[in-house]
Amino acid sequence: MTQPTYDELRERIFQLEKELAGHKQLPYERFFQGAGMGMLHLDSHLRIVDANRQALRILGYTHAEITRMHARDLIHPDDINAQPIFSAADLIHTEKALTLERHYRCRDGRYLPVEVSLCAFSAELSVAMFRDISVRQRADEALRKANEALEVIYNSAQAAIVGLDRQARVMFWNPAAEKMLGWPRQEVLGNPYPAIPEDQQAVFDGYFRRVMAGLTFDFLELPLRRKDGARFYTVSTTGPLRNDKKEVIGLISYMFDITARKQAEQALQQAQRLDSIGTLAGGVAHDFNNLLMAILGNATLARVGMAPEHPAFERIDNIISHVKDASALTKQLLEFARGGKYEVKATNLNQLVEKTVTLFGRTRKEITVRTELFPDLWTVEVDRGQIEQVLLNLLVNAWQAMPQGGQIRVETANAALEAAYCRTLNIAPGNYVHLSVTDTGTGIDKAIQSKIFEPFFSTKDRGRGTGLGLASSYGIVKNHDGTITVYSEKGRGAKFSIYLPAVAKPIERPEEKVEAQTAAGSENILLVDDEQMILDIGKAMLVELGYHPLVAHSGGEALEIYAREGERIDLVILDMIMPMMGGGDTYDRLKALNTGVKVLLASGYSLRGEAGQILKRGCNGFIQKPFNLEELSRKIRQVLDAESCAP
Repeated sequence: MTQPTYDELRERIFQLEKELAGHKQLPYERFFQGAGMGMLHLDSHLRIVDANRQALRILGYTHAEITRMHARDLIHPDDINAQPIFSAADLIHTEKALTLERHYRCRDGRYLPVEVSLCAFSAELSVAMFRDISVRQRADEALRKANEALEVIYNSAQAAIVGLDRQARVMFWNPAAEKMLGWPRQEVLGNPYPAIPEDQQAVFDGYFRRVMAGLTFDFLELPLRRKDGARFYTVSTTGPLRNDKKEVIGLISYMFDITARKQAEQALQQAQRLDSIGTLAGGVAHDFNNLLMAILGNATLARVGMAPEHPAFERIDNIISHVKDASALTKQLLEFARGGKYEVKATNLNQLVEKTVTLFGRTRKEITVRTELFPDLWTVEVDRGQIEQVLLNLLVNAWQAMPQGGQIRVETANAALEAAYCRTLNIAPGNYVHLSVTDTGTGIDKAIQSKIFEPFFSTKDRGRGTGLGLASSYGIVKNHDGTITVYSEKGRGAKFSIYLPAVAKPIERPEEKVEAQTAAGSENILLVDDEQMILDIGKAMLVELGYHPLVAHSGGEALEIYAREGERIDLVILDMIMPMMGGGDTYDRLKALNTGVKVLLASGYSLRGEAGQILKRGCNGFIQKPFNLEELSRKIRQVLDAESCAP
């Protein structure tokens, strides 16, 4: 290719100047200089031949500086390597402007991101129109990072995030929602929201309509169901989801599973309700015990010296038998009312379970009782008779729930319970022995599960139970600082779980009880009780046994009598529950008068609580109301004939 001559070059320059001058004629010149974007004119060799004011302002060059530059001088090398520089010849056949992103070098050396539109005026002249996009890029980057952060939050959030459209179809469903509700995301997207239980649909529809109207609900509690059908409780913030026009297009909900909290609240409410019922039941049982005491005392006195062939002998025996049955009921009430433990011993629960299950199974051939007992079971400190009663109550309950026969499984295990779990059970964290009784019976409806430990509540037919079995079991277990729970589904059996605190004590062997004979005496005994009928029958029983009774209607009167005649009083039989001055205060003041005073404490309650504390302070013995003549005689002689006596 030959080089052009001087004349040819001069002619060409003249033509370009003429062509450029034509472009600079109004109105183009006015547009060129007043444009809101930078504009550059390039010749066929991509030399910059003109630049408007906006281009000079953006890049910082003077007109003289920039018109001495080539397009390559402006563009970042990486941009050139990634995409070639387009000439007018390349663009002449392009119907639309070519738009791309470049980095232009400013006069201060920094590179500025720009969006460039290229078009050709002719094969010899093209125009590059550009604008600064650094602000947009920063905004895009900020938006990208925000979206990334939102994506991380969405995917890693502990809250289930669920979005629904105006037809309550699922729009989005994060991993926490998958975990909480059980449905994989791909199963629910575009489908109706599946987590609403049938009985809550109307409630949900009401909330949904209000959210579609623009309302937001904070701390909205709603029961939901999982894919497996299990019901649970959630708390959520639920509000409208809007588009860029502020129109409500659906809802978004941030949900947390609060089932454990609800169960703890329900357990606490149930415990408080049972405590209140227990207080009432304890008071009723205490007063009823006093009535039984009077009836039993009179009956046993009436039978003294009566020949068996006497017409009234059998009837009196029946009275005594019925009083004992009534006393067993009041004992159950008192146990529910947290009357306490009577005789506490370190025990291997496996031995107690084997004994009770064996006795129970002998008369229940229509059912199978299996035991799975942990071999290295921790020791518990319990009243063995009471825990046997609890286990027997649960076995009888299970048997009655399987009228057509079935299977009962009794298990023991060691359990180290952590604080979080113990809060739901309202017990202290630590080591426990777990005893469970599971049956394959009819199950317990969830609607009544919170009531089954209340006294006199029963689903059995009339005559098949008093409704005190589970109530007394609850009281006994709570008295042992443990807890009892139930899990059941209608038609799928029930499982009762008992947790009793483990202790680091050697196991005590059970003592064989030896039946003692009625023993008489001639000592002086002060009988203290605020109930006249107890004083009357007690005095009569003491006289029958040969003793010389004195009576006091209150703690204050007892102190007056003892201060006056204490030297001749050999024993004080002291009621624990009295108005004004209770048994504890009376005992302490008697001890102040005479440190050697012998006191037999009498109460319808057990040794737990105040009675136990009085015994620890040196009280010589304890007798449970109602008692008969034989029991009274034995306890009196135990106290009088010994320095001290265990209850």
